[in-house]
Formats: sequence, structure tokens, C-alpha cells
Amino acid sequence: MVATDVSEKMLAYALKKSKGQQIENIEFKNAGFLNLDVAPQPFDAVVSQLALHHLPDFWKSVAVHNIFKVLKNGG
Repeated sequence: MVATDVSEKMLAYALKKSKGQQIENIEFKNAGFLNLDVAPQPFDAVVSQLALHHLPDFWKSVAVHNIFKVLKNGG
């Protein structure tokens, strides 16, 4: 699993929380929808919470395109 956020503080918090729960299979990356290029191989799924609605419509379309690029066919 790869977790991304534009905020270094949020990534540090998520890393601390995952270690506290002994979760070791998450890679944390500083990235956002507009510079999303983190997949060494395509993902099965992408989940977003509380983020896309912050973008204007044009940038939402760019974000969705970038998400699509990192998904497997049928993902």
C-alpha cells in the first residue's frame, strides 16, 4: 500500500500511527493528485478521502486523469 499526502505533517502522523498499530506494509509518499506518479507498478485501487472537493473543476479533471494513469486495467 502507498499512502500519499501533500502535507509532511500528515505523513509523519500517519507513519507514527501505523507504527503504533504495528502496521508495516505502508509506504508513505509526499505527493498530491497533480503530481501523482508514485506507482512502480499499477495499483488495483485508489481511495481518496476529503481531498478532491478542494480542487476547482479543471484541476479535478487533471487529478482524475492522474489517478487513472496509476490504475491497472479494470482498476
